Amino acid sequence: MEKQYLVGPFFYIQGKIYLDGYEIEKANQNLAGKFDGPGNHKRLYSHIKPQLKFTAALHPYEYWPRGRVVFNQVDNIFEISLDECIKDKQSVQTKIIKAFHLEGATIQWGLDGHYLCHRCNPFFTDID
Repeated sequence: MEKQYLVGPFFYIQGKIYLDGYEIEKANQNLAGKFDGPGNHKRLYSHIKPQLKFTAALHPYEYWPRGRVVFNQVDNIFEISLDECIKDKQSVQTKIIKAFHLEGATIQWGLDGHYLCHRCNPFFTDID
C-alpha cells in the first residue's frame, strides 16, 4: 500500500472533521486483519475541546456526531462506522475521505451503536 491512508476515531463538529489518525503501519491490529488507531473518542475530545467555540466546548463528547475508520486487510476495504445523522450526508462523507486520505480507496459505510450523538440517542443527557 503506497498511499498513507489513516485509521482511527473522528468527530464531526460544527462542519469540521477532527481526527486522531494513524497510518496503517503504525495502527493496532485489534481483530484479525483489522487495523485501527489506538486512540479513543474521549481522549480525542480532550485534545480538541480547547479549539472549539466556548458554547460548543460546554458539551460532553457524546453530544457530537462521531465515528471510526478501520482498515480491513482481508477484504482490502476501509470500514467507516459513524453516527446515523451523518451517515448518508455526501458532504460529510467527502470531508471524512479527505481527512483520512482515503481518496480512491474502497469504502464501506456503516452504523455502530456506540456512535449516537444528542440527536440520535433518545436517552442522551447533556451532563459531562
